[in-house]
Formats: sequence, C-alpha cells, structure tokens
Amino acid sequence: MEEENLVENRHHHEIYLVMAYPKIVPEEKLKTILRQPVRERL
Repeated sequence: MEEENLVENRHHHEIYLVMAYPKIVPEEKLKTILRQPVRERL
C-alpha cells in the first residue's frame, strides 16, 4: 500500500468461502477473502 500511496479507509470485510462450523473441515482447507477499502494518501 505504501508503494502505491494508499491508506486504509474504513473497516475490512471477511468473506468465508469455507465455514469452520461445525468443525468438519480441516484448518488447512479453510478459505477466506479479506477485503480492505483503501484511498489515496492525502
């Protein structure tokens, strides 16, 4: 982000592609997308 002159803008979002509940999926198979809104540094 620093190289692109960006900073965080608000809260991040977590999108769970594979849910861990009930614990039938091994931890190494869990998948999550993290989305962080950004803006240009002023």
